[in-house]
Amino acid sequence: MTISGSGFTGATAVMFGSGYSPQFFVSSDNTIYAVTPSGQGTVDTVVVTPGGPSATNDADIFAYQGTPSASGSGGSSASRPSGGSTTGAHSRNPVHRR
Repeated sequence: MTISGSGFTGATAVMFGSGYSPQFFVSSDNTIYAVTPSGQGTVDTVVVTPGGPSATNDADIFAYQGTPSASGSGGSSASRPSGGSTTGAHSRNPVHRR
């Protein structure tokens, strides 16, 4: 998932609701690529930097689709995320696209 915004340099965590991204890459001060944790419903996306967490608002919403299900390989698969383009007005407010 791509998160767009500003002030991402030095980010130490990306959260989707109360779940932490298991892996993310800060591509630039304006772009982060993140793996979404399993989850459900609609959650806020928060980027944590040395300056603190991004503020939450209507522009950082992330919506999961589907339900977790067992895969044929014996493991389980997470809910499939779906994000739409959104806009944020505050520095470090993530904007995400799928």
